[in-house]
Amino acid sequence: MTTRTSAKSLPESGPSIVRRDRRALVSHSREDSRASEARGEPFTIATWEPIDLSQALLVMGFPSIGLVGSIATSHLIKSLQLREVGSILSPVFPPTAVVRDGVCASPVRIYLGDLVCGPDGSCAQLSVVHSDIAPKPGSIAGLVQTLVSWANEHRARQIVCLEGLESDDLHSEEVRVFGAASDPSGLRLFERLGVTPLDNGLLTGIGGVALYVARATELPALCLLAATRKDFPDARGAARLLEVLQPLVPLVSIDERPLYVQAQILEATFREQIERSSRAAKGLSGQADMMFG
Repeated sequence: MTTRTSAKSLPESGPSIVRRDRRALVSHSREDSRASEARGEPFTIATWEPIDLSQALLVMGFPSIGLVGSIATSHLIKSLQLREVGSILSPVFPPTAVVRDGVCASPVRIYLGDLVCGPDGSCAQLSVVHSDIAPKPGSIAGLVQTLVSWANEHRARQIVCLEGLESDDLHSEEVRVFGAASDPSGLRLFERLGVTPLDNGLLTGIGGVALYVARATELPALCLLAATRKDFPDARGAARLLEVLQPLVPLVSIDERPLYVQAQILEATFREQIERSSRAAKGLSGQADMMFG
């Protein structure tokens, strides 16, 4: 049975009452969907258990530069064994489903787990929004506004967005992490996390929109950005984000070592591909010289 964020949870009662409530639920959800589309926000958040985020830290990871955000949240979900509790549905998403062990799911999903987290251990739950698709630029604002509204409706304590930041200075083994916050209290938290605040400029994408929407609704929010390259998946950057996030999940060990191993494999594969491409290009150049020289 699927419930919607706008609907109340069904009472524990006999089958006939459940059927009546379900019909009312479907009708109410359709009305909400039409109103959302009229506002230019064709997004529906569907959950299948009662959601209360009043004790929760909400982490969001979408594919961005280097895919570091979605790699990090995927690892977070697996390593902490978070349970899937909902999906985000939209006609603006590509017609794609994620298949695992023969079962289909939305490419944008919501997970939840009971564990101590947040600044000063003030949260008792960790919720993760994970996406396997990159939303179209024109749909990002509506999607993020829907997510932040949902977080506010369910009284989330704080939002943390995990993103990548394109950088040409990647010679060091240490991945630098930068941050932006929705309010000055976030800057103080950056000092504790060892994160460098971003200088003046523009922050685009999911994280940038989430911060200013969260600020408008007085919901504390952070965006952590790992310096990375845009040309291949960066597991090392994702691992570094999880290292920085670790103090916000203090009583649970997040093992980022598998990501560093994965990073070595990806980097070796990437270097091999570059060398093959270079050899192929030189071969073609030599053939051209013989033909036209």
